Amino acid sequence: MAGVLWSTALLPALVVLVLALVASAVGRFSWWRPALAGGVALVAGFLAGVLAVVGGPAWPPVDARSWLFVLGPGALIVGLACEYVGRPSFDRVATICWAALVPPLLLAPLARHAWGPWQTAAMFLATAAAIVLLAESLARLERRGPLEMLACAFVFALLGAPLLVLGASALFGQLSGVLAASLATLVLLTITGWPTRAPRALVHPLATLGAILVGTGMFYAELPAAAAALAIVAPAAAAAGVGIAGRRPGRVRTLATAVLLTAVPLLIAVVLAYRAYEPPGSYGY
Repeated sequence: MAGVLWSTALLPALVVLVLALVASAVGRFSWWRPALAGGVALVAGFLAGVLAVVGGPAWPPVDARSWLFVLGPGALIVGLACEYVGRPSFDRVATICWAALVPPLLLAPLARHAWGPWQTAAMFLATAAAIVLLAESLARLERRGPLEMLACAFVFALLGAPLLVLGASALFGQLSGVLAASLATLVLLTITGWPTRAPRALVHPLATLGAILVGTGMFYAELPAAAAALAIVAPAAAAAGVGIAGRRPGRVRTLATAVLLTAVPLLIAVVLAYRAYEPPGSYGY
């Protein structure tokens, strides 16, 4: 139990904390922006937890676990590029191109051995659309305020853990817990006045990792498609609700609205996964 707690929660949180504080302190370098520390710390903390849970990745990558070590840093690079360019048109093009690149890598085994051409195209399109939707939703929340986006992403990862466990993917449920622990540290830092605005450098890693976790549960395990869809649209519901509320960023009412609208679809998804869950050895009886 102590080992699970260390690898799933304490290690990623510690890595995020140390890197976030150190990276924020090197603002004297003109090429570095302290606000970028969040993205770097998040990806490093998450991958440290993944490394502790599953061990080192295979090379070349052969499964979803191995691809996390490639796609996580890749998404961070895309996010850093978007932050430095700072143009919405570049953001949209970069997001779409990145979303189109991920599915052929992540879903290659299923495309080669289990799916026909039309099903492959449909699943690739659905995965790319999930990444784009998550990225756009998180970006809209980020424009409302850093705490709104980070809190919603934390709820997404936290409730994603039981969702994936019920979808017969206990390992990726644990990895969702790793992501939640990493995000919890950023949430606490932001509450205490950590100088960042949760920039674009966070959006793409969060969108990519979220889509990978949910997609793996659906494609490689037994997570119901309806539950996966509800999980993916949860941040979009929060972004829409916060936009309608029209409150100033950081207000308790706005934050509560965002968290609640993220949690409700995810809780419904957990219920759906629970109803579809069959314990090992039950054989449907």
